[in-house]
Amino acid sequence: MTKIDHTLDTPFSIRLARRVRDFSEAAATALARQQAIRSIIDTVGVTLAGVLEPCTRILMTTPGLAGAPGGSVVFGTDQRRSALDAALINGTASHALDYDDFSGILGGHQSVPLLPALFAVEPYATLFQMTSTVNARVKPELGFADLLRAVFPC
Repeated sequence: MTKIDHTLDTPFSIRLARRVRDFSEAAATALARQQAIRSIIDTVGVTLAGVLEPCTRILMTTPGLAGAPGGSVVFGTDQRRSALDAALINGTASHALDYDDFSGILGGHQSVPLLPALFAVEPYATLFQMTSTVNARVKPELGFADLLRAVFPC
């Protein structure tokens, strides 16, 4: 089992990074893995169906909104957008028809809010790269080295 650092002196982002770093697939139960797979399949399914819904179509066709070019896939279409815009569109499509993604095992409604951002896939010559976009405000007194330590605490 992963030891969790609950001290308030350690920033949440560092505690989370350590937990991700220390994760052991062997520690996940078969039931948790099965539920995670089911949630991912459910999210992909409702996203593909939700692309046809009015809320998603409006988002995709409104000039100046979610239209930044890029290589990330908009599920169910031949369109590519920036990672951030693809996550927004795919997330909207996911939410359009998702009613049953509640899991007591995994602690709630987790896949639709998380997966579109994680699945902002960009194709490259030899691979498909999952990308994530993280935004933050930085305290003015922090320097570049401080930022690197915060992003890569391990």
